[in-house]
Parts: sequence; structure tokens; C-alpha cells
Amino acid sequence: MKRLKEMTALIKIRIALLSTLSAVTVFVVAAGGFSVKSILFACSLFILASGSAALNQYQERKKDALMERTRRR
Repeated sequence: MKRLKEMTALIKIRIALLSTLSAVTVFVVAAGGFSVKSILFACSLFILASGSAALNQYQERKKDALMERTRRR
């Protein structure tokens, strides 16, 4: 359970879900309806957003350690 909590914090799940939802909404409207491509697009985009968030966390770990607000992340 702790590991799942750490993973959701690492990938910033709320931000990844919301950005995926907004992009998929536009994709569905532009395509004229929901399809299998929409699901593939949503999954791919969610994985991309999650990976980007995790990479960002990794890259900023040294800077975050110096700031009071982000020291314990």
C-alpha cells in the first residue's frame, strides 16, 4: 500500500489524469466520436504524462532538497 502511495505521488496522478482527460476530450470531438483509437490515445498519453512527471521529480531532486517547502519530498 505504501509503495502504491509513493508511485501515485511520483507520477502526479491527478495532473496526469486531468491532462489526459482534456486531451482525450479534444481527440474525441475532433474524431467525431469515441473509438478504439481514443482508448489507445488515452493510455499512451497517460503513460507519457506519468513518465514526464516522474522524470521531472528525478531531475529536480537536488534543487528540492535545498528549499524548505520541498525538502521532505
